[in-house]
Amino acid sequence: MQEQASILEKRGFSFERFDFRIALLAAINVVTTLTVYLPFIDRLDVIYRYLDGPLYMYVAKTLYAAPAITPFNLPGCYYACHLALYPLLIRAFSFMGYDRSMIFVVIACSTLATIVFYQLLKEFNYSANPFWASIVFIFFPSRWLLYHSVGASEPLFILLILASIYCYKKDRYLAAFTLAGLASVTKIFGVLMFISYLILLLYEKKYRYLPYLLIIPAFLGLNFLAYQFTYGDFFAYFRWNGGLMKIVPFMNFFEPASRGNTNNAELFMGFYIIYILGALRLWKRPELCSFSLVYLGCVAFVQHPDVSRYLLPAAPFALIIAFDDIISRREFKLIFPLLVIFGYFYCWGIIPTNVIGQDTYSALMEALAQ
Repeated sequence: MQEQASILEKRGFSFERFDFRIALLAAINVVTTLTVYLPFIDRLDVIYRYLDGPLYMYVAKTLYAAPAITPFNLPGCYYACHLALYPLLIRAFSFMGYDRSMIFVVIACSTLATIVFYQLLKEFNYSANPFWASIVFIFFPSRWLLYHSVGASEPLFILLILASIYCYKKDRYLAAFTLAGLASVTKIFGVLMFISYLILLLYEKKYRYLPYLLIIPAFLGLNFLAYQFTYGDFFAYFRWNGGLMKIVPFMNFFEPASRGNTNNAELFMGFYIIYILGALRLWKRPELCSFSLVYLGCVAFVQHPDVSRYLLPAAPFALIIAFDDIISRREFKLIFPLLVIFGYFYCWGIIPTNVIGQDTYSALMEALAQ
């Protein structure tokens, strides 16, 4: 036994050095997600039917080569809105069934994201209590609790962003830019990391690494090239999603305000102010501030009622790291159980309201089985 222990020591592994909080965080994240499913334990199809999960499953099956008649009766270009990496991962684990594969990838990615976030906090002193901040990350904001429990690309996207910044801090620039490139073919906003890293490299005078940045848009270019072969349109993604971008920023606030819709106006105003305040509080951490400000600056031009979902990738930085001094306080810890309870009721109430019809789902399952 001593010989085996010495061999493991030489290979860089030691139980004494292993941080068991990593395993505990992974377990908490998995249990947290499974708890979201409790009200639907006898009808898990409600989880599988939650949008946009069914669309990702269909893209995973067809790889964009959808027939003229589909279970959703949508134009082919609509599927181009769902970039390639998440569907490819669903397809990779489809031996367990596309529906279960979809959820497996989500749970795996959110668990890895939690671990990477913890390592980021711990190794670079981003938090007074990395373990506690990582627990908060699992539950907050509640929109994140929802989207790391249903079929969505956010867990993979946030994992890649966190891993990219972690590698950048470790001076592994090629890995950082490759992960950012993979993020760009998960959600198109990942290409914004090209801009944030460009600003960062210029600020830090690391000019020699500037050419490597082209890796990031190159990944998106390959995804769009697939659209050229499939749809005959390199920019098929924008046929549907292009209308979301507006010339005037913060239209999600101005439009409801001009119509007297005070509830939505105040809600969107609160989102923007809190996130921007958090981003500005990161100014001493340029790698986090750069990404947060660039990302929030772009999202400001997106007009969509689900802006809280669009803001999620900035949440680990602008809501948790930026406000670590508040999150670490006793007062926050006292109200945290209430945040968790509200989060679960939030998920349990919303999930049944955003699902595809049972007939459509049955047709989808038939199509996936072929």
